[in-house]
Amino acid sequence: LSVGATEQCSVLLDTLIDLSASNVVWLACDLVQMWFLLNIDEIITVANVITDQLQSNQWTLLDKNLRNTLDLTNILCVIRNQFIKLFSNQLDVLDMIVPAQISGHLIHGPKTVIHILDKYNVDIISRLLDKELDILCNTDTLSNSDIGIVYDYLSTDVRLRSLVEDTVNTRCLNPADKIAVCDSMNCFSAEWPAVVVLYEMWGYWESQELALLYLMLSRARVYCSVVMCPGEGNTLKDRRYIHMLDLLDKLRDYAHIVRH
Repeated sequence: LSVGATEQCSVLLDTLIDLSASNVVWLACDLVQMWFLLNIDEIITVANVITDQLQSNQWTLLDKNLRNTLDLTNILCVIRNQFIKLFSNQLDVLDMIVPAQISGHLIHGPKTVIHILDKYNVDIISRLLDKELDILCNTDTLSNSDIGIVYDYLSTDVRLRSLVEDTVNTRCLNPADKIAVCDSMNCFSAEWPAVVVLYEMWGYWESQELALLYLMLSRARVYCSVVMCPGEGNTLKDRRYIHMLDLLDKLRDYAHIVRH
């Protein structure tokens, strides 16, 4: 659900309600994935429009995630729960627009690997990207087009973007079988069996950073590896990253965390 003005949301719902007279219409809504584009007032306004225009039997809360493996779902649940705590006074609204997830998948996948750098270092990021792609590309079960690289759209370092493009171009000589590259702003509808996430943390707004991480990790259906680092000029010891270190501590049961 792309949220704009209240009027736009209302028109969209009216159109969908008209279509539902002769068609089955589903409107899925998980706004954790785009919280960084909105503010809390817009979220609540849109939620009220939805509940005002739909009968109680026309909407339901989804509590199962069958899109990702059990392992990835567990990680997304931890991120979602930490995100929810930031807005505990709005739980009644958030339960609808930020669906709680319970483990609905019995399929286990490879354990997610999270590389966390103490400071920004393009050379280390390059080495870790190559390492993860070597693992994924040297298998008979995946083609290059089954792999996606997602990077934080807030990253302004042209070296990082050039690094990703050069790495993909070097590995993928066949345009028909190419590793996908996508920034987080344009990956809402994308998904791949395997994803490598490059995430530069800035530590300004916890809700936005959790939303971005949730969005990028959820692009993976089976396997995900993550390279996280502080913004250039900062270190992981800075107080601004306390919330992310707390999150990583909660993820230790579900991911293999490697410090660099």
